[in-house]
Amino acid sequence: MASVQKDEDICSPLGLKSFVWKHFGFQRKDGSTDKTRAVCKFCHAVIKYSGNTTNLAAHLKKKHDISPSSSGRENNTDTTPSVSTFFPQMLSKNSKRAKSITAAISYYICKDLRPFSSVEGEGFSELMNTLEPRYTVPSRQYFSETCVPRLYARANAEVLHELKEAERVAITTDGWTSRSTEAYITVTCHYIDTAWTLKNYVLQTRVFSDSHTGPNLASVLNEACEEWHIADKNPALVTDNARNMTVAGIEAHLSPRIKCFGHTINLATQKGLKCNDAARLLGRVRRVVSFFHRSTLANAVLKEKQKLLDLPPHKLIQDVITRWNSSFDMLERFLEQQAAVCATQLDQKIRKSMKNDLQTQNEDDISTAEEMIQLLRPVKTATTIMCEEAQPTISVIAPLKSKLIEHFSVCEDDMPLIKEMKQTMAKELEHRYTDVQEVLNTAAALDARFKTLPFLCEEERDATFKNIINEATQLWDQKEDTQAHDGTAMEETHTTHPSEEACDDELHASACPPSVYLALQVTLSAQNVVF
Repeated sequence: MASVQKDEDICSPLGLKSFVWKHFGFQRKDGSTDKTRAVCKFCHAVIKYSGNTTNLAAHLKKKHDISPSSSGRENNTDTTPSVSTFFPQMLSKNSKRAKSITAAISYYICKDLRPFSSVEGEGFSELMNTLEPRYTVPSRQYFSETCVPRLYARANAEVLHELKEAERVAITTDGWTSRSTEAYITVTCHYIDTAWTLKNYVLQTRVFSDSHTGPNLASVLNEACEEWHIADKNPALVTDNARNMTVAGIEAHLSPRIKCFGHTINLATQKGLKCNDAARLLGRVRRVVSFFHRSTLANAVLKEKQKLLDLPPHKLIQDVITRWNSSFDMLERFLEQQAAVCATQLDQKIRKSMKNDLQTQNEDDISTAEEMIQLLRPVKTATTIMCEEAQPTISVIAPLKSKLIEHFSVCEDDMPLIKEMKQTMAKELEHRYTDVQEVLNTAAALDARFKTLPFLCEEERDATFKNIINEATQLWDQKEDTQAHDGTAMEETHTTHPSEEACDDELHASACPPSVYLALQVTLSAQNVVF
């Protein structure tokens, strides 16, 4: 490598096609060109040239990280723009890239419940053009008639495959009305997979224009079980407490039929809130809250009073009559903001606009409201527990029901309204679940949290444990009968049934089916029997 040259001493070659001559020239000296020495245009290094450009290319790669491919890209940018520059080639709808984008849009429509027309929106088109200018968004008809049905078919097949592996399933159903006053009925499915994970699927939501009678609902349930191949899995049914749902479960021969515990609590609490004095107090509070929801002036003054009284800047809550917990929230928030509400009502600007809506609460009203909150707070806690449970099971129903009834026990120092509410709600709860009490007790006994059944009397506990042992024995007999029929009966050294004598070490886990062993282990441990 020779000495470094200046720009004016470098002469660009003509007629040479190698990419290196974009970055090299020949040395010029005393008016003549020396074609035996090439000069780098970047670092002005002089390299001997004998007709072979290998050493020149090596210099560009080593010193400047330039290769033929990168030089080619640079060369493309220097050439005259082609037609494709102005009219870029669009993705074929059958290309892998286009198919993946279309599938993602279909998933977005279904998962986020977006209307098909969203793909024709100006904002959506701008978004897709920014992300992938070469992609052409299909029409809404293509998504509604091709993509989404295809996605449904795939999801349908996956759910059918998973349900096929489930040993036992439970279904829930309820009817509802859309904003356009169309009646629908939805059926969901729940089961525990082999990894002991609770799975939930919405099987179907269908238009239901027929009368919502028990037989009609039963027909829908039977059709759903047949369509999803779960009729032979002895599905259990969970519904609300409506009479037609009870008849539907009986007509469809689904067992056990469990009533929604949240709905049961709602019905019992609504009965209590309809007591005369309670309804009267809630009506007065509701009237005040409604005024604050209508008046922007009242809201502005309320915020001022909250700052002056150092209260949280919370809005008053308007209850929904069909949901008891909203009445609880309304009353609790009103008590929290009672000082600010009272100060706002007494403000001169508000007194003029309130007129007949002015409702002031005396000390007795406030005391009654506080007692009602104290009475209903455990009920709200029970409702919250059931709603927030990641894997809700019927094993919690019997213990919670018993605990609530115990909470509703009348005390001597209770005010008359609280006594009336307690008696009303306890009476409403006591007659619920009497038809499935044995199932609830069994489920609680098999739950490690309640296996000692402290909410039952001794006689009921003994009966529950005996029923579990009898059922386990029946399962054991069925297992033996099946093995004998298949000619695969296990060699056994004893004929003792898995009953209470199992604690004599004659029954071992290896010889007992897991479900039977688990049931016996929980039951006998609850009875303080070492197993």
